[in-house]
Amino acid sequence: MSRDTQKYIILDEKAATGHGTAINCKDYKNAVVTIVTTDSANFTVKAAGSIQGDDLASEAAPDFTTTSTPTNQWSLIQMIDYADGSAVNGATGVAATGTDISRTLEMNTNGLEWIDFNVTAYVAGKITVKVLLLDNQ
Repeated sequence: MSRDTQKYIILDEKAATGHGTAINCKDYKNAVVTIVTTDSANFTVKAAGSIQGDDLASEAAPDFTTTSTPTNQWSLIQMIDYADGSAVNGATGVAATGTDISRTLEMNTNGLEWIDFNVTAYVAGKITVKVLLLDNQ
């Protein structure tokens, strides 16, 4: 039984509001996500996903930095916390409120083509988001 995986760093000690590097996840069903903050982090990070690029024929990622439109479709994605099985709603995200965090979560990427992460409400600190894509074969 094979288990194909791929690892990515989407945010690497980011210290500002904004998106990371979008990754193509279409060959994988799940993503294990680690979120680690430093320097008394105070912000929120949200997961985003899409089934297409800027049009149905495109292989390019959607522009996660702009509003979702009919030709640039994406939405916020729910994750499940490994610590207690609780849902982290996409619109809520994971918040650091002055105390650094280290979280491991799972994102269902089945059917998605692209994922990215967005730092919002930034006040202080740094964030690193790493993703392990799994096909569960």
